[in-house]
Amino acid sequence: MATNKNAVLAIIDHTTTQKKIHIAKPTVHFFYCFPKIFYYLCKNFAKVILFLQSMLKIGVLSDTHGFINDKIYTFFADCDELWHAGDIGVGVLDTLRQFKPVVAVYGNTDDWTMRTILPETQLFLRDGLKIIMTHIGGYPGHYERRLYPIFQNEKPDIFVAGHSHILRVMYDKSFNMLHINPGAAGRQGFQKVSTLVRFTIDGKPKDLEIMEL
Repeated sequence: MATNKNAVLAIIDHTTTQKKIHIAKPTVHFFYCFPKIFYYLCKNFAKVILFLQSMLKIGVLSDTHGFINDKIYTFFADCDELWHAGDIGVGVLDTLRQFKPVVAVYGNTDDWTMRTILPETQLFLRDGLKIIMTHIGGYPGHYERRLYPIFQNEKPDIFVAGHSHILRVMYDKSFNMLHINPGAAGRQGFQKVSTLVRFTIDGKPKDLEIMEL
């Protein structure tokens, strides 16, 4: 089955509080392959360990507005780094930094103290991928005007935004990048459900999961 790159990638499964992207894959007879897999792992044990260590697990959140749900610590426990897309609120950044390394931008409701230590837009690299993150950014086909020249010049692989309190995970074919808006993780706002996102970077973003708080 072909994958539509313009489609929303987050698949809602109401049987669990954690959501996964489901990607169609060909059927493989596991028991037939197991001896070969086991032999390869034993022969290349050191390479496998280095490969696993090279993968980055990223937690993405936004719009905490001064509140941290305890489930954040469980969902992001195995993450190497957290990305916060703004509207952080008082005390949240320091608390999260005690838990994990944090890359963040300020949002429109963050005070001037926050704006002196954080930028409006972050541009950074992770495992060869270029990431752009800002608070008010829009989504595919409806980006903030100021971002179009940035996208054209920088050609990011991942674009992260917040502000809308609406969870979106979409591939933008026009800019060849993955757009992630993790929704709102706080209690303030119109959203009925607060959400978090986590995924793995392994040369490309994969294994994206969503939690409803």
